[in-house]
Amino acid sequence: MSGLFLLGACQGESGGGNEGPDARPRADAAPGTAGSNPGDPDASTDPAAALWEAIDGYESWAPFPGFEGVAEYTGHGATHRRAFVNPTAANDLAGLADGSILVKENLTSDNPDDLAAITVMQKQGDTWFWARYKPDGTYDVAGTTEELGAEGCLAAGCHGDLATSQNDYVFLNNNAQTAAAIYGEITVATDLYTEWVGFGVATPVVTADTTGGLHGGTFLRTFINGVADSNERNLADGSVLVLENLTSADPAAAGALATLSVMKKIPDLDPENDDWFYATLGADGKVKFAGTLGQNNASCGGSSGCHGDAVLTNGDFVIRND
Repeated sequence: MSGLFLLGACQGESGGGNEGPDARPRADAAPGTAGSNPGDPDASTDPAAALWEAIDGYESWAPFPGFEGVAEYTGHGATHRRAFVNPTAANDLAGLADGSILVKENLTSDNPDDLAAITVMQKQGDTWFWARYKPDGTYDVAGTTEELGAEGCLAAGCHGDLATSQNDYVFLNNNAQTAAAIYGEITVATDLYTEWVGFGVATPVVTADTTGGLHGGTFLRTFINGVADSNERNLADGSVLVLENLTSADPAAAGALATLSVMKKIPDLDPENDDWFYATLGADGKVKFAGTLGQNNASCGGSSGCHGDAVLTNGDFVIRND
């Protein structure tokens, strides 16, 4: 299956910390090799060459949130990988709008310098364009979801496994799609989160953010659903906590809502970490981050140490129910 293009592990992956930019050698957009899609060095006529130019400097892009850094991986002759997203993709990890680009470095060791291939997906309208490059920019796979040149990308068990990729051909954003579904649940008219209670209070109050802005605001307001309210101490499966991160002490002020931080306890999701799922969403519901502590969630339990701190959370990974 040499033609397969796997951006993420078919059944999900975990990652470490991003090592930062490490400029790759860049060749001029180069033609494909024998037996591949015919190439054309002119990026104006060769879409794969144009995509190679479009990812110039991708090392400075954000790592795929929740899957940062070098991780073990099997595929494309690699043993490890790093994944990056362009700003368009990072703005909505669940929706992945037109123009989103996902870049995966296929590595032969845990050293980012041991680069075997660069596999890339670009959203073009309602379809994806796929390409696999050598470090010098030559490619041996290129095409869209409808074209023969990328047919290996859609083989059974790979990106063509729409059930596993939740119907969008991408695996690493499955958590983001889960987060988007949760957003739909908490904003439904019959159970709008702003009508929920707070921890120990019938009406949630605005408090100053003491985290140094880690959630994106300077004020906070916390809501909990009925499941959480029924047992705040033990927080049963199905508990949902919503933290509004506000730029103003007045939640009704224009533009006051910066982001939403959401936690949901999902049975058997991450038993070692009390099965909590974490997500950060924009005020418009677009997913910025989603994952679990078990996936080396550096944002919530690693570098900041907040939800992963047993002392700070009294052992239940929740801070504001103390």
